[in-house]
Amino acid sequence: MADAKNTDKPQRMKIRFEIGSTLFIEQGQNGERLQTTLVGVMPQACLIVKLPTIVGIDNPLEKDRPVAARYVDHGEIYGFDATVLGSISTPFPLTFLSFPRGLKKTNVRRHTRIDCYIPATLKFDFVSKSGVISDISRGGCRLKLRDTQDVEAADLDIGREVILYFPLLGLQGVKECSGIVRNITLDGEGISIGIEFDTVDPELGDMIESYTKAVAEHHR
Repeated sequence: MADAKNTDKPQRMKIRFEIGSTLFIEQGQNGERLQTTLVGVMPQACLIVKLPTIVGIDNPLEKDRPVAARYVDHGEIYGFDATVLGSISTPFPLTFLSFPRGLKKTNVRRHTRIDCYIPATLKFDFVSKSGVISDISRGGCRLKLRDTQDVEAADLDIGREVILYFPLLGLQGVKECSGIVRNITLDGEGISIGIEFDTVDPELGDMIESYTKAVAEHHR
């Protein structure tokens, strides 16, 4: 995703968007917000988004209308201003937004998150899958399953309760931690699952926090 500095003013920078990202678009003073999906990018020209279906309204975003867009990536909110360039209805209903000139970023994480490589086992219902925790904080983690066939969409979905088993430096044995699936991403490397910890043993929670802070401090 785009690299940005914490600031209230948009910054000129190299901007990179991921296809499939959710963009929240706000228009007007009433703060009406639409949840859209980014389906295409023409660098320095426009963004192409798919709008949700709204009964009785063909397209809630009129041409030349100024809008504010927001999206979340790794716990940080990126925002930018844009203008609606136009829309098409066939072969698919799509809307075109002007390419942002800059971004504003706000870090909303409550806990320090660091990259890592921790073998882990994911369990839900009667299913058990092996994977690797690629980043972790006291509040949650991202688990990667290399085989894209490991989890069928019908078996694992957003909001499902899961249990993770993994070792952590400084603690003996494998620890158990329950959580809730918040997002699922499929890419060339496999399946990536964002998990928010639900119930964490206090000792394990303190150790995760100490571990993440120590690693983050070391890499400054």
